[in-house]
Amino acid sequence: MRVFSVLKQKHRRAFLLAVAVFVITGYGSIAQVRAFQVQSPAAQSSRVPTSPSPATQKTIDWSKTIDGSQKLITGLAVIIGGIWAWLKFFRGRTFRSRLELKVSGKLIRNGTNNFPKATMEMKNVGLSQVKLKRDAIYLDVFLIDALSIKSAQRLYSAKWSEPITFAVFKDHGWVEPSEEISDELLFQLPVGEQLACKLKLTVNSSGNSWVLFKTEGTRWSATTIVDCQLPSDEPEAQAKGEKS
Repeated sequence: MRVFSVLKQKHRRAFLLAVAVFVITGYGSIAQVRAFQVQSPAAQSSRVPTSPSPATQKTIDWSKTIDGSQKLITGLAVIIGGIWAWLKFFRGRTFRSRLELKVSGKLIRNGTNNFPKATMEMKNVGLSQVKLKRDAIYLDVFLIDALSIKSAQRLYSAKWSEPITFAVFKDHGWVEPSEEISDELLFQLPVGEQLACKLKLTVNSSGNSWVLFKTEGTRWSATTIVDCQLPSDEPEAQAKGEKS
């Protein structure tokens, strides 16, 4: 019977712990039944030796059996409740880490130099604290050079350049429930006319561990595209009117 080969590695310890608790609880229930059956010497000496009738003896045996069964059922209920709580907390989604990410961009121009400004927001919308992996929180910047664009005969996805990565949220190690944190980044575009700039924010959390249980971390991401042809603070219609 290949039970342990079916279970995943991270669930084996929980299964073994549940089995151990089941055995201990069952053994305790049996010991209580036996202790109930064995009478104390004082009670035996004070009792007048009589021979109980078969009906009375059968009633006593049934009472002991029912009492022992109730204790055994109570122990099983405790074990099942513990397993359910473990499934609820470690495998359910009630206490899972939940983050809501927002990223936006604005283009700032200084003569012929362009400076995109990225604003990043992170909010914990879950019920538990989220521990952040500081070395795995970054902003990827993708560019499209306007001079490399060629006419196309059909619709296709834009080809972005290789990303340039910036570390963000360096001063934050965790996010409390309902807490919201933010960070900003200003960078300069390289020489040349850029059509657009794509900003992708990626956040990774650390896993949680408790006694024998351990959960893996989670990854979130948010993306936005900034128009590098027109200043973001000028309406498009007004800019077109000035060009004409």
